[in-house]
Amino acid sequence: MVEFKGGFNSFLLLVFFLSFNIVLFVHGQPLSVVSDYGGNTSQIQTYIVHVSKPKGSNFLGAEDLENWHKSFLPNSTLDTGEPRLLYSYKEAIGGFAARLTPEEVRAMKKMEGFLRANPSQRFELQSTYTHNFLNLSTLFGAWSIATLFGEGIIIGVLDMGIHLPHPSFDDEGMPPRPKGWNASCNFQRPSCNNKVIGAQTFKYGPSTIPPIDKDQGHGTHVAGIAAGNFVDNAEVLDQALGRAAGMAPKAFISVYKVCWIDIGCDSIDVIAGIDQAIQDGVHILQMSIGPKTSIARFILEWMMLLLAHMRRCKKGIFPCVTAGNYGPSQETLGRAAPWDMVVGATTTDRRIRATVTLGNGQEFHGETAYLSNTVIDKFLPLFFSRQRWAK
Repeated sequence: MVEFKGGFNSFLLLVFFLSFNIVLFVHGQPLSVVSDYGGNTSQIQTYIVHVSKPKGSNFLGAEDLENWHKSFLPNSTLDTGEPRLLYSYKEAIGGFAARLTPEEVRAMKKMEGFLRANPSQRFELQSTYTHNFLNLSTLFGAWSIATLFGEGIIIGVLDMGIHLPHPSFDDEGMPPRPKGWNASCNFQRPSCNNKVIGAQTFKYGPSTIPPIDKDQGHGTHVAGIAAGNFVDNAEVLDQALGRAAGMAPKAFISVYKVCWIDIGCDSIDVIAGIDQAIQDGVHILQMSIGPKTSIARFILEWMMLLLAHMRRCKKGIFPCVTAGNYGPSQETLGRAAPWDMVVGATTTDRRIRATVTLGNGQEFHGETAYLSNTVIDKFLPLFFSRQRWAK
């Protein structure tokens, strides 16, 4: 069994264990309340530390909470001058992220209010026609009769950031941003608009760096799928010409950059993004992030993110997550928590066909994700392996 010291967090974790019938062991030994995974006891690591509130006290504000978290640390800075405390979580979990040695964390175990500590882990990141395929845009589809294209909904996207100049994030036709919304925007030129109404960055602590998806890659893709605005005459190499849109084209987007090309998605940053999204007041949180492996040492850390997801559900935030990059086979689902909506990959009924014509007139049709505008009009030699073996 796993040892926890009292408090609401430990109760939630116990419920999680019982509901999924999980008993975790590493090399035949139960997982302890302090995990270092065999590291050097004097080496500085980044830990997520779960603590309870002090008995009989109610925090007056963020400063009180931060001071309580700092009281668990041996001092406020490392020998290098870097701060020990990286994040003081307010909503997602009861705890903080800090730079500590395994030895210092073990000493912390004796302190009143301490629940558990785990080294942070890194997770990985997991078309114009889809809304027609799903019948969203028909006369009696969901867009027209039920959802108003997602109007008024705020979708928080935890990912690699966003390419703000992309036409999917133009605010033409968007309503004014919700009253009372005051989330930070780290973009400057161009700045946030009535489509992208929040943009924040997390990398080993809050950052003022603009959450730019420099390669117009994963983060831009995920945000566009969720809530990209209508883009007329969208196409790729003259293929799939049509009107592109996300699933909720009139929804607002708030961006939380928690993933980076060099380090991936560190769990302390992911939890910080969830924590901030809860405080900002998003309605839906989209997170296409998952564990790299299913080995036992990742399970507890992943469970801490599930706890953060449970907390956001209690705040009325709808969680939408991905099923993962692995499978299809048993035990490859990246998410299984009952409070998450898990989205898997599928196909549509549209095909982009590529044709090969042989010298005898036979044609073979296939599919391609890249169809060049150049047509090869001369015949090329074709080797048929059966002829070789016949000799």
